[in-house]
Amino acid sequence: MNGKSVRMQLQRRSLRADEFVLENSSGVILEVPESRTYFGVIAELPGSAVAASLEPYGLRASIFLPNGQLLRMAPNKSRGNNWHTIRVAEDPPLDMCGSDDVHLKEDADHSNNRSVSTPPPSGGSHYLSPYPWNWTMRKSRIAFDSTYDHWLREGQTVAGVTASVEYQLAENDLMCSRDAMVSYELTGIVMRQTPFYAGTTSYALLSEFANEWSTNQQHIPYESVVLLADYQGDGIAGLAYVGTLGSWGYAGLFWDRGYSPGIIGHEVGHNWGCGHIDCWPWGGSAMCGSWLLYGPESTDIIQWRANDYLKLAIIDPYETPVRPYANPDWMTADSQRDNEFDVLDNDYDANFDYLHISGVDPTSDEGATLSIVGKGPGGRDVILYQPDRTKLGPYSDSFWYAAADFGGLEHWTPVTVEVNERNLVASYKFEEGAGAELLDSSRNDYHMHAAGPAIYADTQDPNIGNECNSSSWENSGNLFDNDYGSVFASSDQGVVSTSFTTDPADGTWIELDFGASTTFDGWRHLDQDSSRKWVGKSVLYFSPDSFFDSNDLAIEIEHHSHGDNVTYPFAAVTARFVRWEVIEQYDQSSTQHSLGAKETSFVYNANMVELAMPSVVLESNSQAGNGAANLFDNDESSAFISDN
Repeated sequence: MNGKSVRMQLQRRSLRADEFVLENSSGVILEVPESRTYFGVIAELPGSAVAASLEPYGLRASIFLPNGQLLRMAPNKSRGNNWHTIRVAEDPPLDMCGSDDVHLKEDADHSNNRSVSTPPPSGGSHYLSPYPWNWTMRKSRIAFDSTYDHWLREGQTVAGVTASVEYQLAENDLMCSRDAMVSYELTGIVMRQTPFYAGTTSYALLSEFANEWSTNQQHIPYESVVLLADYQGDGIAGLAYVGTLGSWGYAGLFWDRGYSPGIIGHEVGHNWGCGHIDCWPWGGSAMCGSWLLYGPESTDIIQWRANDYLKLAIIDPYETPVRPYANPDWMTADSQRDNEFDVLDNDYDANFDYLHISGVDPTSDEGATLSIVGKGPGGRDVILYQPDRTKLGPYSDSFWYAAADFGGLEHWTPVTVEVNERNLVASYKFEEGAGAELLDSSRNDYHMHAAGPAIYADTQDPNIGNECNSSSWENSGNLFDNDYGSVFASSDQGVVSTSFTTDPADGTWIELDFGASTTFDGWRHLDQDSSRKWVGKSVLYFSPDSFFDSNDLAIEIEHHSHGDNVTYPFAAVTARFVRWEVIEQYDQSSTQHSLGAKETSFVYNANMVELAMPSVVLESNSQAGNGAANLFDNDESSAFISDN
């Protein structure tokens, strides 16, 4: 490499289950070839990883370089005598996935809208600490169906087909283990040594294959099965059911007579529940193209299904050294003070190595000074963010950092920062007059009326009237359920094209009925976790009747501080009916348009004043660390809990 000799250090490791099944259409194959799957590194290149298979003609290997590049080594059959060729991996075909049009079986509890993931990403809730004792590695069982085309491709030998399957799985095992903490176990291969499937299109083949396995192959345990077939001439290189892994988890590869590890990763990603997502932040991914890299939303979905939904078997840490997985972060900062960011909080490592920050940009895009300090929870590294104090907020900023293990393997990822403004305050001396009147003692007549900040209280929840299309798990009832884990979002419909539209397929909108005339002094909105689905601008219409038009009062909302439950105050309005329309998406380059909110509510000024925090003088017994002082510390994560 680069004119120098390098060594691959490989260790044999089988991906086969203890009860691995190898059979053809007639039954079990008795002479099972020895597993020759290898994993390792390039000795002279820290951060590299290798997945390989010793095939009948020689060694086939995929070399993952630290810079993200993928090299492939394959036997040079024309030259023979153990010659091999190494070249940069070719990109799999783009825009040839047909999964947007695949409909699920009637009994599958998921939406038929193929443009979204099932379930939607939840914001990386499974890995909230960079400490190994908080991590779990899971095992997912997978099987393969080698069609007659794949049998011909691999030289019509059992050993050739087995090696081809195991090599393609080895690449996907390394990727999914490294990125999502899930390793694959190969439970079976069925080889079609004569023509078996009758379908002549990818859709027909996928359906025929799924029915075959659900009916006749139930003796092989699996969460997902992959069909290895040739291109059918219909513009589709891969096809899969979405969000069905563990029940109807079938995927089809229709390319190069059943050969493409990248397409397998993409289509099995659909089985896990991932839509066509994750073009950001690394320029592409398994689900945005067919890279051997799962992006941050995909890993969140895979971890949710593996940990929470299927509760797959927990296994030991991954054996092959791999780099950590650094999740992108979204932070808020004060424009006039130093800020510390605990960016390692949602990062993890499949080898269960401790993590630290090995690098960070010296300055951010907006000129903030960045440095690494060891002041985080447990003494772990955090990033000190010192904004340019000449810049007044609010504005958005970004920078990159690297999470690394003690072996020097690292992963770079971006941090997006929403910098909030700090209002300047003028100071005057006042003398208290009658009541709330304050008199300026400087004789400049800057008299004032004293009042505390407005305290807003929620109005009653409204009834939901007409609304846009949304999925069953992202329906409008989630807006008022006081559950920050649920979401209302349109079915990838984006902004409205026409004000006051009644077309449920046109944009993101909803109409509300409060049952009687109600006075509103503001509105609260908590946006979704993903910045690609944030709302930029929206409009509230207030009407005395259920018919909305241009005569109704309109208040435009410019959204900000998307990670917070933001209150947008306005002059008092009285109405019974309210309509909300989204008119601008925050990220106008995003390909994801399921806009909406996690929570929303309408508020009124309660005319109350928040008193100073009291001192606790006497209390009942409480659990250690959960004393009564936690009631008044303005920290929602702490609690006062009695001692049983």
